[in-house]
Formats: sequence, structure tokens, C-alpha cells
Amino acid sequence: MAVAWRDPEPLGDSRIMIWQDYAILAIQFAFALAMVPAVIDRHNKPNRWSCAYTAVLCYGLAVVFVTLGLWLSAAGAALDGYVWTVLLFQKRRPVAL
Repeated sequence: MAVAWRDPEPLGDSRIMIWQDYAILAIQFAFALAMVPAVIDRHNKPNRWSCAYTAVLCYGLAVVFVTLGLWLSAAGAALDGYVWTVLLFQKRRPVAL
């Protein structure tokens, strides 16, 4: 069974919600949940450069999703960017040997 393709209008068409938006949101949310242990851990944090780079890419992805009208996907990507930004600004504590 073929699914008809319909291009979303610029900045989204509120009358249509495509299944891909839900799928991308679920995946983005899973990425954010996967980062919770790093946020909670007081000693083991990712490199600051990696955090900044990934946060910028996530926010960029959110902008792309908005232009495609994928509002839920944009929210998920922004959530991921926020989690990486939190990791970026968290204090790093040395590990006691």
C-alpha cells in the first residue's frame, strides 16, 4: 500500500501531521533520556568542545525541522540541544584516585 507524499507548506501546515514528526520526536526524546546519566554524574562529563559542538548541531537541526513544519521534531531537537548545553556548563569535578 503506497502512502501519498504531500510537501509541507513553509513554516508548517497546522492541518496535517505526518507520522515522521512523531517518529523523530520519539527518537530525539530517547537521545535526551540517554544523556540523563551524564547530567547526573558528578565526575564523568563529556568534553566541553563535544558538548558545545553537539548542542549547536541540535539547535541547527531544530531550525531545519521548523522550516519543514515538523514542530514536534523541532521541539525534540531543541530538547537535545538544551541537554547538551546543560552538560556544557556543568562544573567538572576531578575524580579522586
